[in-house]
Amino acid sequence: MKFIVLGLVLGFAIAAAIFIFKARANKRDGVVMDWEGLRFTRTELIEGYSQNALRHPLKGLTARVEDTGFHRGGANQHRIHVIVEGPSTAIVKSARSKSRFSDGQARKFVATLNMLSRQLT
Repeated sequence: MKFIVLGLVLGFAIAAAIFIFKARANKRDGVVMDWEGLRFTRTELIEGYSQNALRHPLKGLTARVEDTGFHRGGANQHRIHVIVEGPSTAIVKSARSKSRFSDGQARKFVATLNMLSRQLT
């Protein structure tokens, strides 16, 4: 029983540390929104959370969401793909869809990115 409790505590501690790391990175970089490691500021798209993460100018980028599979088959059957294209940029980020809520998060990410990109052109 001790080991189960210790494992749960350790798991929560690791999850909290990851959450804090991502929040600090977003604050440091002035991130407007993020989804599955793709983040953007008012002027650039950032791939990842490290200080030397790849950065792409937001101007001229367009994004879209595609999904595959279906919800009734379970979480492993449905995937969401965020596709970002533009001058010298082609990014596809995929994630398992756990619910329709996570689909909405991807769509909101794409809509906001497209709106900011259009404002820069």
